[in-house]
Amino acid sequence: MPTLVLVVWTHSQSVRKAGAGQESGYDGGKKVNGRKRTILVDTMGLLLDVVAHSAHRSDHQGLTLLGTWFAPLWQCLQLIWTDSTFGSKNFTAWVNETFG
Repeated sequence: MPTLVLVVWTHSQSVRKAGAGQESGYDGGKKVNGRKRTILVDTMGLLLDVVAHSAHRSDHQGLTLLGTWFAPLWQCLQLIWTDSTFGSKNFTAWVNETFG
């Protein structure tokens, strides 16, 4: 099976108000009120998946929402690049528990 290398990148997006039925919140770390999107791209920058959620969720929580999508690909992953917010023991433990 070919090797698949994924890059995880997160970005916060501020909106004045959420649309009907959309969850919004406050990200105290970035002082953003609105929504946040977690983006999964490959090493060429091609979009693999994106999830939008309330800004009060942590980057780690946003990635767990994507986790169900890339679970079938886990067997062929060699590396996931993330920023420092994913370097915590909680994230590492979640990866090990979820994907073995």
